[in-house]
Amino acid sequence: MKPVIEANPAWGFGGQIGVYPDWYRHLYEGGFSEVSSFTYFEPVEYSHEAWLGRIRASAGVGGSMSEEEVADFDSRHRAMLADKFPDDPLSIPHQVFVISGRI
Repeated sequence: MKPVIEANPAWGFGGQIGVYPDWYRHLYEGGFSEVSSFTYFEPVEYSHEAWLGRIRASAGVGGSMSEEEVADFDSRHRAMLADKFPDDPLSIPHQVFVISGRI
């Protein structure tokens, strides 16, 4: 999400690590025990157009930028993909975080 953070530094949710410590507390407070978690990465393929749309629809872009800012971001993002990631489709790693407990 680095391009999003660069374009919208006020967006407070970029750069997170994909693990949610508060969820442990919520489970324990809810009466769960034997709380455990794991994380892994799953590759997801996107065409350039699908990835552009996915990022444009994100809270850090379409959900918090003006129409002009979104158009400018989209243009720069498209150029960056063509320059640095010319292969189409792209394989984008998505982090999966799982937490479980026993009641």
